[in-house]
Amino acid sequence: MQTDDFFHSTEHVDWPDIRPGEWVSQLWELDVELVESLRFGPLSAHPDLDVAVALTRLLHEDFVSRGTSHDERMNDEEVVLAVKAHRAVLERLGLEPPQLPFRHHSGFFDYWRRNNMSGGGGWQARRECIEELLGPTRQALEDLQEAEYEQSVHERPPRHLQEPHLRGCRPEAADRVAGRGEQRGGDRP
Repeated sequence: MQTDDFFHSTEHVDWPDIRPGEWVSQLWELDVELVESLRFGPLSAHPDLDVAVALTRLLHEDFVSRGTSHDERMNDEEVVLAVKAHRAVLERLGLEPPQLPFRHHSGFFDYWRRNNMSGGGGWQARRECIEELLGPTRQALEDLQEAEYEQSVHERPPRHLQEPHLRGCRPEAADRVAGRGEQRGGDRP
């Protein structure tokens, strides 16, 4: 799942009302129904792990955008929905949701002003702040992805049971025939 999957295009754009830099958020709007549904259960088309990775990325990108270039894709109400959905999906995965000290973009703005992340070096300080808050969640999700991959690799039947032309071979012979293991005659004296 990608971050764009949480958005759909708008039907009508009133171009004279758009401020410079605002066009991206005006052409795409959060699919509120989709995000709300995540609070009540998994999506049928995407596993929770994929959804959690995409939501983590979305929140990270949006808060960094708010803290640097002010070209975030979500408004305050939408961020609140995304954070709630993120929390629900992470809890279904058995992970501890990040404890954000703010609920939305306006709260993030107030937070960075109270914590001396304005002025020179402020953009970098705000990026680091978001990384400190969401980075551990991203790492935990990557660890889950890796564990899921390792489990799928170990659950595969041995090659001599998978491939029809190798059935009946001993595992060592199947590896040699398939080009793995020792070279032909390498185990002979």
